[in-house]
Amino acid sequence: AVRMSVRLKARVVTRDERESGVRALLNLGHTVGHAIEAAAGYQGLRHGEAVSLGCVAAFRVSRALGHGTGAQALRMERLLAGFGLPVDLASHLDEHSLDFLSSDKKRRGDQLGFVLPGAPGDTRLQSIDMSRLRAILLGDQPAD
Repeated sequence: AVRMSVRLKARVVTRDERESGVRALLNLGHTVGHAIEAAAGYQGLRHGEAVSLGCVAAFRVSRALGHGTGAQALRMERLLAGFGLPVDLASHLDEHSLDFLSSDKKRRGDQLGFVLPGAPGDTRLQSIDMSRLRAILLGDQPAD
C-alpha cells in the first residue's frame, strides 16, 4: 500500500509540479490538520494524526455542502480509527484552532480552497467562504 501510494503521489506531482491543478487534491485533510497542529503549538499530535482529524473535518464539510454522504464519512472514520489514528475532532477543534485557517496558503480574501472528498475517485477543490466553513466545522450549521 505504501509503495502504491508513493507511486501515485509521484505521478500526480510530476503532472502538476507547481500545485496549480490536480496536485492540490493531495492536501486532503491538511487544511484543518495544519490549523490543529498550529493551535497546539506543534505539541501532542504527530502530523499524520492531525491530518487524520483534518480528514474527518473534510468529510464533515463535504457532507454539509452536498458533495459527500454520511456513509462515506463514517467509512473514513472507521478506516482511520482502524489504523489507530484519532477521529475525535471535537476534542481538537475549536475557535482558536480555526483562527489558524486564516493563514492557509489556499486562502484568497474570505474564500479558502478546500479539498472536498466524495465517493472514491470523486474529490474536488472548492472555494468556501471562511465564515461558512467555520460554522460547518463547529457544528453551527447542519448538513444540507
